[in-house]
Amino acid sequence: MKKEISVIIPAYNEEQLLEGTVESVVDYFRRRHYTLEALIVNDGSTDGTLERARGLEKRLSEVHVIDLGKN
Repeated sequence: MKKEISVIIPAYNEEQLLEGTVESVVDYFRRRHYTLEALIVNDGSTDGTLERARGLEKRLSEVHVIDLGKN
């Protein structure tokens, strides 16, 4: 049986923590052989959260970004 999971990661001004958190989540599920979809939902951050999220989206195939634009 194929193991699939979606993880929603809400983010508001998480520029400093986002990268490590998302990498840990992806690594955890990869090691357990899950097919993962990690959705980062940017809730109108005013720091560099969105840019960090977009960088993760480019590097990690499991990561997708939803930008709400306004908190």
